[in-house]
Amino acid sequence: MKAINVPLFVKFIILQTKMISWPVRRVTYAMGLATLVLLGQMGHLQAQVSLFATAIKVNDQAINYYEINQRILLERFLGKSGDLNKAAQNFLIEDRLRLEEAERLGVTADLIDVDKAFADFAGSNKKTVLQLSKHLAIIGIDESFLRDFLKVDIIWRDVIRGRFISRTEILPSDIDRALLSQTHVDRTRVLVSELIMALNPSNREQAVGFIASLRELELSQDQFSQLAQKYSSAGSASAGGKLDWLSLSKLPPSVANAVKTLSIGEVTSPIFLKNAVAVFQMRGIDENGIIEALAITYDYALINVPSSAFLQMIKKTVDSCDDLFIFSKDDPAVKIERFSKNHMDIESDIALALSKIDLSEIGILPQKNGEEIAVMMCNVATKASATLDREQIKNFLLNQRITDLSQAYLSELLASAIIIRP
Repeated sequence: MKAINVPLFVKFIILQTKMISWPVRRVTYAMGLATLVLLGQMGHLQAQVSLFATAIKVNDQAINYYEINQRILLERFLGKSGDLNKAAQNFLIEDRLRLEEAERLGVTADLIDVDKAFADFAGSNKKTVLQLSKHLAIIGIDESFLRDFLKVDIIWRDVIRGRFISRTEILPSDIDRALLSQTHVDRTRVLVSELIMALNPSNREQAVGFIASLRELELSQDQFSQLAQKYSSAGSASAGGKLDWLSLSKLPPSVANAVKTLSIGEVTSPIFLKNAVAVFQMRGIDENGIIEALAITYDYALINVPSSAFLQMIKKTVDSCDDLFIFSKDDPAVKIERFSKNHMDIESDIALALSKIDLSEIGILPQKNGEEIAVMMCNVATKASATLDREQIKNFLLNQRITDLSQAYLSELLASAIIIRP
């Protein structure tokens, strides 16, 4: 058998476990084993390399292999799948840029806010703070790493609010419009073409710049379709981005609000989805009045699979959402999650995909980290709207606006950053 070169930090863990009690020793062993597993998964990292050596440089800041390992474990704990090594690196690069910009602007986070965020995180995972701390130790995640992760989010939200204070203010009229869209379903239909580009750190600057330029070019419908066919990552690319008639009320608010003000042939400004940026060109509009006091609830399934071929096989095989779980039952690479949400509460990229499909159909979402992600419509229901909380609507609008501003701001930082990888 070939000899294994055991890294020094693992030898240190083994040595320390001889000096501590068994319950603590078990946790320490688990952390060491988790790290060894991750080392084996990271093809670029040889076992003899120091865990705290620099893996990536972002401007003048270093990201080491230990941080990448920790972020992989955290992403796995959050239920993510796919190329977690690549995803961890990208997220850490973005976090470094956020913190660098926050430091430049003098924005920090209070320990009280971080403690509250940690407690909220524990609650969202159905654990107490103490239970979460123990669980993190067992799966090899340093509690301070999770706290730093939460701290970045707190600081960045304050950066966005400070930089775009006038644009993050939610006015009473904004809430009124949102309430109206919740309690009155607009029967207006629109005929649009779309061009959607998936975003990642390597293409973000070029993609956003290209998308932003389309509004100024005064493109004909044929010219827009030619560009969509060539550059769009949406399933509609083969049709030149042309979509069938869509109900305005079923589109995500960010898309519906941008589209409904367009003239024929006009193009929207860039619209940031979760992992993509999009524009839409108006081809036609049909207005048929309003149906009173209705709300739309979608029952849908998210499908995460390792390849497009596997996804196509699922599309040809399943007839209902209940059939999906056959594929995830014995294959850990296939992840199926089912949700039931009001259309106002669904993430923009998912809501957009749902607006294009009918019951039991599957729509493709922009790729993320090499994964194939799709959504299947299980059921859709309309019902009389309950009394809505203005504060809840305000928070929803604020979070949506901060997300859009954050993605655009981060794109600028990534475009000007000096990033050195091994």
